[in-house]
Amino acid sequence: EEDYKLVDNSYTRQYKFHTGGMWQKIGYIKSSNGVVYLTRTEVPPDLKRRRIGYRLVEKVLANVGRQSRRLVSLCTFVVMCIQKYPGWKRLLPEGFRIN
Repeated sequence: EEDYKLVDNSYTRQYKFHTGGMWQKIGYIKSSNGVVYLTRTEVPPDLKRRRIGYRLVEKVLANVGRQSRRLVSLCTFVVMCIQKYPGWKRLLPEGFRIN
């Protein structure tokens, strides 16, 4: 299995990694109160069958957790991943729920 190295590009406001000759990205906004808003996930169609999007989300959520930040997802793909793996709900701000 490939080792996907997550890059936090604060200039473009994207978490991303490179695999298969292509970039996979999640846009974000980091607020001053410690919340990271994930705005959009971009995975090239050729890589979707390899679960690259999930691997990217997993790396991003782990990074958010290590920084002791909270997470609000505006991206339906990230919401879907959190619903599938509810352990990540611990990153949500108190009282914030996803259905």
